[in-house]
Amino acid sequence: MKQRFTNRRLIGLIAGLLCTGMVNAASLSVFLDQSERFPLLPDGTNYLQVTVSDGIDGAIDFRVETLAPLQSLAGYNFGIQAFAFNLGGSGAGLGNLVLPDSWNAFSNENFSGFGDFDVVIKRGGVDRLDPLVFSIQGVAGDSIQDYLASLSTGFAPEGNVLFSALVVGFDGDIVGAKFGGNTVVPIPAALWLMISGLGLLGCFRRRQVAVQG
Repeated sequence: MKQRFTNRRLIGLIAGLLCTGMVNAASLSVFLDQSERFPLLPDGTNYLQVTVSDGIDGAIDFRVETLAPLQSLAGYNFGIQAFAFNLGGSGAGLGNLVLPDSWNAFSNENFSGFGDFDVVIKRGGVDRLDPLVFSIQGVAGDSIQDYLASLSTGFAPEGNVLFSALVVGFDGDIVGAKFGGNTVVPIPAALWLMISGLGLLGCFRRRQVAVQG
């Protein structure tokens, strides 16, 4: 007779995985809460979120998306038109970027009030994205932390930041604005594993109830 997989055994398995660090996937998010359009768009509001995640086959994935305070101001053809970040100690170059169609990357560019960045990606014309999603591939040994290791440099009236984004297409007096920020919100691998494990636990509990009933 097959031995029943009990809740206690499942909890032990989850705890063991957490302790041994068998799952490496992780994600870090940064809120862009500073604006160059003060006082129309005051600092201290989470306008955009940048999420940097472990991808497939060692890739590093970026997702840049506007949040409710900006979406409430959206007009015609609203979206992200440019994004600036640093490479830190990753060893990546422009050739490692996998960008959306018609987007281009430029190195060592000034991004208005937020200073100079290693990389600025942008799309000309009226093609904007929300969310903006791209990847860095083919860099051995890089990690999420590499891309959050350094701030912009040079003269930055709005402050040196980890990331900055240009958003355009507002409804009203604001045509476009740049946003930056440094507020990091970690989503560690252990948390993802725990969430998955709790889901498995619920599944097994439902199966046990069905069998016992």
